[in-house]
Amino acid sequence: MSHYYNIPAAIGALLCAQAAYALDLRGIEVGAVTTPAALQSALGLKNCKPTGYCNDYAQFPHAVEHSSMTTVHLDNWRVVEIAVAFNAYWFEDFNKALREKLGAPNVLLNPVVQNGYGAQFTNTQEEWTDAQGNRTSLIRYATSDNNSMLVMESPDEVARAKAQLEANKPKL
Repeated sequence: MSHYYNIPAAIGALLCAQAAYALDLRGIEVGAVTTPAALQSALGLKNCKPTGYCNDYAQFPHAVEHSSMTTVHLDNWRVVEIAVAFNAYWFEDFNKALREKLGAPNVLLNPVVQNGYGAQFTNTQEEWTDAQGNRTSLIRYATSDNNSMLVMESPDEVARAKAQLEANKPKL
């Protein structure tokens, strides 16, 4: 059995635009309340607690089996963030599928990054934000030069992250 899947078709199944751009990953919707059974059935996540982060190397119909880390951030069983790490080889396919589904990104960043050996290369980060404040981010090199990441955040999580950045700014 092949471990590779049709990436663009899989993205369509992973990200479902409902109502006015609700974010959904295999039936787990950002901003909605979920259950332990739903998280296990849809994403393969086990032993999740009502509040905090729940993650595992879950199997998805994208990228290579057993290579993607999926993290769900919960607040009293409400999904505030979903992050999926995948092999950077698939970045262009994810990018194409997201642009087809969500249109052009609201934010496009291309910073130059450097690895531990001093090699520099251009990264890509794209963000889509809907009218309700939900944000989808796609990052080419998230944790290393071979790991990309798709992040879907609720408006509350976007606001929390922004407040945390502000709080951590150096005071001059």
